[in-house]
Amino acid sequence: MLRVARTNAAAFLGALIAAAGGLPPTDDAHSLAVRSIEAYDSMARGYLHAAAFSPDGRRVAALATLPPANFGRGPYPLTLQVWDAVALGMVASRDLGVVGGPARTWPPDEQDFSPYQCLLSYAPDGSFLVMADVNARFRTSAVFSLYDVTAHLRVISAGDLRDLRSIELDLPRYPPAYGPAQIQLSPAGDRLAVAISPLSVVSVVGLGANCQDFQGTELRVYDVKTGGLAWNAAFKNARSGGVAWSPDGLKLALTLPSTRGDKWFSTLCPQHNADNLLILESSSGRVLTSVNTGDLPGPVCFGPHGQVFTAPFHFYIRSSKGEQVKVWNAQTGALEHTIGLRGRDVHNMIALSRDGRLLVGYVGKEKSGFSLRVLEDVQEIVDQRIAVWDAGTGGLLGVSQDLIPMSGLWRGKELKLRMHLAADGRSLLANWDDAHAPLLLFDLPDTRIGPAR
Repeated sequence: MLRVARTNAAAFLGALIAAAGGLPPTDDAHSLAVRSIEAYDSMARGYLHAAAFSPDGRRVAALATLPPANFGRGPYPLTLQVWDAVALGMVASRDLGVVGGPARTWPPDEQDFSPYQCLLSYAPDGSFLVMADVNARFRTSAVFSLYDVTAHLRVISAGDLRDLRSIELDLPRYPPAYGPAQIQLSPAGDRLAVAISPLSVVSVVGLGANCQDFQGTELRVYDVKTGGLAWNAAFKNARSGGVAWSPDGLKLALTLPSTRGDKWFSTLCPQHNADNLLILESSSGRVLTSVNTGDLPGPVCFGPHGQVFTAPFHFYIRSSKGEQVKVWNAQTGALEHTIGLRGRDVHNMIALSRDGRLLVGYVGKEKSGFSLRVLEDVQEIVDQRIAVWDAGTGGLLGVSQDLIPMSGLWRGKELKLRMHLAADGRSLLANWDDAHAPLLLFDLPDTRIGPAR
């Protein structure tokens, strides 16, 4: 049975980071208050696959698989839930059944489909949701591999959760398999950008990335009302890192991390020699500006003043190198400035409020290297933290304490933390994909308070 729990966050989460990079005691004026939605009973063993935050920060949508009453093998239906982010109660739920194949079971076997990847996004006006569902069978005999992959896009009413329309992707079902990696709605909600990249089973079993992940990507733009394809563009020897619309809807930013920017991958995989940040004309896909970011860019977002924010993506666990958010001029491609946190990498996730005043980023610490304790090389997630900056000045406003204890997950697990920022920048949703873990809601500091001192 589902339940909702409330957590006193001021006592649990610290907020301020001093300029020197330390973690001082909580300052209530800058604290990141958190409310916890525990969407799954501790005995239910249900799994959250994706979540989305409504633009006004009042609703949370979640995709989850819930087990049958006897906790045995299948079917595990995919369920869409909508929660009230203020009262912390579930207001709507819909059983989506089995999307694209026979009933799910857990653990998956070669006869059953299982959720490989789910994506969920609210329309800018909150009136509908876009959902991507990728399912696959797994061969587990000699080498892990995906086969019989199905991918679907559907548009769902945010009120009564009924289907409004579906969008056909027409992707190959057998290796090499591709699926949607990102979905982003235009500011007007009339167009949908879909980045399609290779699906590799290594990300499922926690082995990191391999060359297959970088064999090519495709960007498509669909008309949401009709489901028709407006245009598409293909890029070789790279994968999609992130997609973002400009506030006026006239441009798209696309990051293309490739093997070129990484010493490990560059010795093993084909090279991608093009720039890895592209500014495209949203009506045609024509490249307007291209930039070499000097790293493996992943998340990207457009600011309201012609700026593009990028941060690197870590495809495997490694020690900090002091990586920062880079702020680019979208017209000239010039690097304007950087925003970071001393002693930590800003990586994997960033988000910007609609007015461009508040920047949120993931600053979790990782460790890789030889351990004298176990006398072997280790890769470890040390902690998972979220930091908040004034996007204009780069001043640090706050940081959370380690979120891993709240997840209920052990540190050796591949912890896929996701962030979703409300458009007004007042609250933040965090969740762990493909995990039995709570949803976290943060009340963010106001940029008018000013940076930490």
